[in-house]
Amino acid sequence: MCHGEQLQDLYTLYVDIATPAQLFGMIKLEDWAIDKLHFMLKGSSETVKELISLAEKWSASTLLELRTLSRNTKLERPVLSFIQRLISLNLHDATRSDFLGSYTSVDIFNIIKASDYQSTQVGVSASNSVSFIDRLQSLMGYPTSNNSAPFPNPLILSEPGDDSVLLGYIFLNVLSLGHRSRIWSGRINRKDKAILYAAQVQFVDALTEFQTLKKWVVPDPPREITSLSTLCPECKDIIINSWKSFFGEFCQKMGSGLPLKDVSLLSQIADFHRKSEEE
Repeated sequence: MCHGEQLQDLYTLYVDIATPAQLFGMIKLEDWAIDKLHFMLKGSSETVKELISLAEKWSASTLLELRTLSRNTKLERPVLSFIQRLISLNLHDATRSDFLGSYTSVDIFNIIKASDYQSTQVGVSASNSVSFIDRLQSLMGYPTSNNSAPFPNPLILSEPGDDSVLLGYIFLNVLSLGHRSRIWSGRINRKDKAILYAAQVQFVDALTEFQTLKKWVVPDPPREITSLSTLCPECKDIIINSWKSFFGEFCQKMGSGLPLKDVSLLSQIADFHRKSEEE
């Protein structure tokens, strides 16, 4: 098994093979590289932990290139799970030496938003020294006021996709940090900060705001899950016990009325899903 930089180099090799293979329709070569990446991200939890530990190697552009590569392939769910896990571990109110992973998470958030409406927002806004588009240009090598040389459109924006789940996940995690966090004060622009302040008040009782949660955030798993004919008795017991273990305590803590308590709990659901898959 590879470790450290060797593992990172191997990952880079597979991505560098899969990306042009996908672009030029080299199906067999693409499938081979995708299989290798799938094995890395799905085959061993230790390998995933090793990759995540290399936080300084993961930039927003690198992760979103991987996200684009994974679209409509068997790699898609493992990649989303990997990015969410990396965000969960690194997006926190860290000391300055640990900030790199947190910055990457916020940059992903800004790039996804910018890609959605880049045609309607240009330049530097009066309320913020760096607009979404300027941030995007800086990260992706786009021409800026300081660097006017033309560059081709980056791969991650060439085929727009729906990343609302990823966007929402980062938003919840940023919101859960609270307004006193360094991330809010140092990495969030004024417009987004206003949205976060409003959400902080509105989501004190998340179950009231998100009516669909009432069906799923319950102590016992819904019948849609337990009645699946494909489940063997052993698997069914595992699902029921795991669900009760997480959501039983989860439901008791929801609706406490404490600021950001519900939001913090909601941000943990993806981790529960990941751990359930590993089991």
